[in-house]
Amino acid sequence: MPSRESSLRNLAKARAKWRPPRPWRSRAESRLIRMLTWQWLLNHGPWCSGRALARWLVVSHTYIQKLARILSRNEDDFLRELRYSDPPTVDALNRAREESKRQRERGLLRTPRRWKRVEFNLGNELIRTVVPAKPTVAGLGADNPASPAPINSKRQPDYNAVLLWHLRMEGERQKTAYCSRPRSLATRPRRCCP
Repeated sequence: MPSRESSLRNLAKARAKWRPPRPWRSRAESRLIRMLTWQWLLNHGPWCSGRALARWLVVSHTYIQKLARILSRNEDDFLRELRYSDPPTVDALNRAREESKRQRERGLLRTPRRWKRVEFNLGNELIRTVVPAKPTVAGLGADNPASPAPINSKRQPDYNAVLLWHLRMEGERQKTAYCSRPRSLATRPRRCCP
């Protein structure tokens, strides 16, 4: 058993060498996911559940929940942030995912874990081995950056929500072309309870 002093020395060495983990995606992709989630939160995106939006954006539903807690429900805040950047579109998201792919190939972003260690008992014997890891949501986005939904998912994408999203984005783009400040669309209550 190591002594307390050697444990404290090892802990000090580990703290000195610590560096923050690499991000999962590029800043542009994170910003677009945030803006698309904010649009959905303000009822300007597709009328779907948070889980369906997460599947469509290839992120975890807990990340969508986190963004929903952080983001303001005030539309003026959204429009203020929209002034500094282009309106979020699916094409911009695909370009940002391609950028993330290039950064991942250069080693600037985190890669999905391919293998994991497991322990199990077989009778009275403890066996330790390495098995292939299940693909995570971040890994699915990393493997195919241009797809709006995971390739290997058994559920079909919600094509109605995707079509509605495209129509609304096209309407917002046309509104911003004619006026300096985009006006809000008529809001409609969501189908599901909050």
